[in-house]
Amino acid sequence: MASHDWTRRRMLGTAAGASALMATGISVSATAARAQPVDHDVIVVGGGLAGLTAARRAKEQGLSVLLLEARDRVGGRVHSEALPSGTRIDLGAQFISDYQPNVTALGKEAGITTHPVDVPGDYLFVTSSGDAVSYGPEQEPLSFTGQLRALWSYFRLGSAMDGVSVTDMADLDAINAADFIRSKVWGEDLDRLFSGNFADGLCMRLEQISAYELMQQSETMGGLDGAENAEQWFIDGGAGVLADYQASHLEGGILTRTPVSGIVQDTEGVTVTSGAGTFRARRVVIATPPQLYPNLGLMPVLPADRQAALGTFQQGRVYKTLAEFETPWWREGGLSGAIDNPGGMFHGISDATPAGASTHLLVAFTSGPRADELGAQAPDEDARITAFTRFLSKTYGRDVPDAIGGRSYDWNADGFSLGGYASRRGIGGWSTASDLFAPFGHLHFAGTETADEWRSYMDGAIQSGERAARAILADLAA
Repeated sequence: MASHDWTRRRMLGTAAGASALMATGISVSATAARAQPVDHDVIVVGGGLAGLTAARRAKEQGLSVLLLEARDRVGGRVHSEALPSGTRIDLGAQFISDYQPNVTALGKEAGITTHPVDVPGDYLFVTSSGDAVSYGPEQEPLSFTGQLRALWSYFRLGSAMDGVSVTDMADLDAINAADFIRSKVWGEDLDRLFSGNFADGLCMRLEQISAYELMQQSETMGGLDGAENAEQWFIDGGAGVLADYQASHLEGGILTRTPVSGIVQDTEGVTVTSGAGTFRARRVVIATPPQLYPNLGLMPVLPADRQAALGTFQQGRVYKTLAEFETPWWREGGLSGAIDNPGGMFHGISDATPAGASTHLLVAFTSGPRADELGAQAPDEDARITAFTRFLSKTYGRDVPDAIGGRSYDWNADGFSLGGYASRRGIGGWSTASDLFAPFGHLHFAGTETADEWRSYMDGAIQSGERAARAILADLAA
């Protein structure tokens, strides 16, 4: 399968390939139509979990593979490191779930161990007035009437989202997600709760995306019930062990510090221009976030409808802040350290202390429009950690110990991601090009934004890489 012999079958394939490319709207010059030697069967652009998975699977099937990564490391938006104390932390993706089959299978193969996200103790819920209310794991931070309204709203919203079909695309893709949610929930307080949690998880204002984008995200997770079970486990040693494990199967086939600046396809393959030179491949997998496609020189290669859809994309905006303490002071009084602050500056706080660590961690996320506010108020890392500890002091109603360390990573300023957890189609993006990430000529697409399952999660990234590898194998076999 990895052979490059120029047989009659291959020459016939060249003619067929030229016809196929012309049919998709790509002009093929006389020079491009001639067979050109290739260096590799597959080049993968991007060394996150999606690209690593695609490259590994292709190599396992006997194909010659080269992976090009712009960073000095693999993993992409999965990024683990050690604090000076020796405690390992995740600056990027970290949560996995038993409901996520791809990352679960990879973790089992890699021999990882995990510890639960939920720790014993009560939670805190920050109300719209800024007050913190404690509640137990089996309770809800709402009055009895509020719980009834929440159940009604949850059922109504879930039913509408579960019933989505492609025939509804045009109408739902023209409605912003904020208006859609507001029409389904009962009361301003529940609009804040539901909209805040969705905006926090999607890392952007709901006015930026359509109701159809929201529904598609939910569908890839198995609906609202799936979302409730999305974050069950931390990976001991950090999620980076998954990327390192995948990379270990590609020894000699990875070039880091190698940004790609040009991609051109012709009848026989693809030419990739990079910082390490120019390479040729029969097939190429684009495994970077969509907002980086212009940097790759990819946009002119794509048809007009895909360019237009990509033009609607909204970059997720997120800071991830971790504060390190000598003691788990938040566990006093039977509290777990978990804080739900929907739509707040710091939301989704949890105890992220690794198993067996000598120090203790709280992690918080700041996303969407609040990320812009935090960046303006606290532009440097130390200032953001200080702002987080002040929020903790206000929420707990007490002085808290000084943090002995921590990190606050700005994914918006990361030039090789330009945001997180994922980017999303803006209003009209689905109806403009519903097949946006379908294979195009010799190009295949991976990355969590392209996933059919658990989009915007590590599981989605892995699933997209598996899918791209299968498509390439079938394509080359044909």
